[in-house]
Amino acid sequence: MPVSSRGEALGATTAVAAPRPNVLLIMSDDQSYETWGRGLMPTVFSEVVDQGVSFDRAYVNDSLCCPSRVQTLTGLFEHHTGIDNQVTRMLRPTLVHALHDNGYRTSLTGKYLNSETCDPRAEFDQWVCSSAPPSDYSLVDPFLNVNGTWTERTGYTADILADYTTSFIASTPVDQPFFALYTPTSPHLPADDPRCASIPIAPNRPPSYNEDTTSSGKPAYMVRGPLGPAEVAQFDNQHEVMTQAAMCLDGAVASLLAGLGDRAQDTIVIYMSDNGYLYGEHGRNAKKLPYEEAVHVPFVIRYPALVPTTAPFSSAALVGNVDLAPTIAELAGIEWNADGSSLVPLLTGEAATLRDAYPVEGCQGAQYPCDPNTLQFVQSEPPSYFAIVEDRYKYTEYLTGEVELYDLLLDPYELVNLHGQPEAAEVEATLAARLELERAPAPPDTTIVTGPSGAISTRLPAFTFFGKSFRSRFECRVTSNGQLGAWTRCDDGSFVPAALVDGTHLIEVRATDETGATDPSPAARTVTVSAAGPNVSLTSGPSGITKTKRATFKFKSTTPGVTFECRTGVLGSPGAWTPCTSPTVYSNLADAKRVFEVRSIDGGGTPSSVPGARSWTVDHTGPVFSFLDAPVPQTRAPDEQFVFYADESLGGPVTCTVDSQVPVDCSTGYLAVTGMTEGSHTLAVTATNTLALAKTTTKTWKVDRTPPVMSVGATVPNGSVTSSTSIQFTISANEPLDADRGRNCALDGSNVLVGKCASTTTFYGLAPGVHTFSLQGYDKAWNSSTPTTWTWTVL
Repeated sequence: MPVSSRGEALGATTAVAAPRPNVLLIMSDDQSYETWGRGLMPTVFSEVVDQGVSFDRAYVNDSLCCPSRVQTLTGLFEHHTGIDNQVTRMLRPTLVHALHDNGYRTSLTGKYLNSETCDPRAEFDQWVCSSAPPSDYSLVDPFLNVNGTWTERTGYTADILADYTTSFIASTPVDQPFFALYTPTSPHLPADDPRCASIPIAPNRPPSYNEDTTSSGKPAYMVRGPLGPAEVAQFDNQHEVMTQAAMCLDGAVASLLAGLGDRAQDTIVIYMSDNGYLYGEHGRNAKKLPYEEAVHVPFVIRYPALVPTTAPFSSAALVGNVDLAPTIAELAGIEWNADGSSLVPLLTGEAATLRDAYPVEGCQGAQYPCDPNTLQFVQSEPPSYFAIVEDRYKYTEYLTGEVELYDLLLDPYELVNLHGQPEAAEVEATLAARLELERAPAPPDTTIVTGPSGAISTRLPAFTFFGKSFRSRFECRVTSNGQLGAWTRCDDGSFVPAALVDGTHLIEVRATDETGATDPSPAARTVTVSAAGPNVSLTSGPSGITKTKRATFKFKSTTPGVTFECRTGVLGSPGAWTPCTSPTVYSNLADAKRVFEVRSIDGGGTPSSVPGARSWTVDHTGPVFSFLDAPVPQTRAPDEQFVFYADESLGGPVTCTVDSQVPVDCSTGYLAVTGMTEGSHTLAVTATNTLALAKTTTKTWKVDRTPPVMSVGATVPNGSVTSSTSIQFTISANEPLDADRGRNCALDGSNVLVGKCASTTTFYGLAPGVHTFSLQGYDKAWNSSTPTTWTWTVL
């Protein structure tokens, strides 16, 4: 039965296959269909496509690296993750946390998220990270963070990362499932793997290449003149080296697949790209656009336990990156309430389709609105947009009020915008209404990601969870032995109940979204505590929140002849067991959520099966606020919004002060500011906890509308005549430039300034005649400099 793109009809995922499968997720970087094909990647096609299910209509929800990868790991759309850029951090747990918590051995080799450092993460048992500073995107001699230690390796990055993954698989016990995330930066620029550089690549010339955007109904940000000679050469070079890099990646994938050995039968192999790329189509070289070249990606799954390798097939169902997490979760037996839908019905043949439309969006999270009227918009970048793709049409609405409608059956290259044409009025009205449904708030489903169920050997089980909206607030409660508990706030996405007594306990979590809607069916786990062995009881010790840095615990046992062991630490890290006696005293404790456990050991060496336990919080500073939504460090926008929550219970109202203005009540956890002037600004959020301790949390940002000033020098003077066929430019700026856009250069005939260039840029083999070099810089707030030109003549 078809379901909506939010997947409500499928509901929560449940296990359908046993044993739990291994997962090898291969994610290439910036790989469009122009760099994907049987002749380019013969191993991927012969061993994955020809032995699995190829999804011919697979889309990413946002065609930008970090947002797309977050969507893949959470199963949530951009307007629910809040991550629509490369710098906003993801605070919610991912499917990897759940897999690790459910016994999977987990590995990352390659790129994680652009917004994160390469520091190891606890949910990964193996961590081999590249592409985050001080590493880079080079495909040769990588600098890698291997489980916390930076290591420089000699060789080819894709192969080195594949070797780490293969070793991880080989070292994983055969009775333990694994999740291996292999994410090399191939074929992302600079695409400098030299091994395939001699292979000729034909220029990319689809019907959309160098489109006349002035007459095809494109929105204003896409309108430009024809490509100049330098742009043609640049885009062709990018297409050539990125295609060659994809070809070299195929060999690394071959070694990965061979490394599966006998585990291949029970391993889900997934190959997909995080987004596509344009090489002159529609006059652009970019991603981050709603056009097919950017959002329609390669996507194939091989899972012999479900789809025999002798019966591969292609699916025309609309699927996307948000479907991967629900699919893996279902096969692993993990509940996962997400926007995406499990692909299992498609893999088994139970269904031919899952949805009748798939949403595509851009700038619908932390940076919303990207609008030319708000000064947060950069020329040639798309304004905030929301689109849907269905069987035949694609419909896009921009924040500017502009609309695009394309008939993908008759116009697969999106050359004729049907918006406003009488014969398309009915289709457009239908899709506009459908888009409104997609924009409507989804039910505030709650998912517990980590935490035990069934019989447990601790009185302090820890749980993490999420709601669909990134602005969700949470409440938790415990029902012990049938005694209904009270709902308490647990906004930080984690919860440890007070020490549980012997018996059965129902742990419930419910989310409330920004509209005030509360999950009517809370996520729940049931745990049972049943102590055995020599008994132990904790008779006194701190609980709740205390200012005291000293903690004294008294305990006893009715079992004769026992000794005791104690441990204490911060929540989630209880420390090591050490011998102790009652009372046990700890001093100089730092502020933190803390735990204490004690167990008795009888004369035969048998310890208590369930230790006595106590959790408490040492706090001398007051509540600290975390921000779910806040402006980026530098912005052009005069209007911003903040969404925040405290890390503990509050004892009174919350006040917000912007710069030196009068404090206002913001106990709702929301504040909007408007009309901010250029310069640095600070929001101070102040609150008091239940101990009457007050603390202020600050958030600073800068409004910058001043363009950078670029300076250019060259080996050939401006306006001169030379016999040299080469020239080297040295480029600098009076302030730091944006990491993505930075310095944009063009040579000869470009109508817009495109393509990043280095601080030292050299051109060779210049033909006789007049040449013009153009430069435009973008600072961290996306202000663009006045274009600078340098003209000279080669004899």
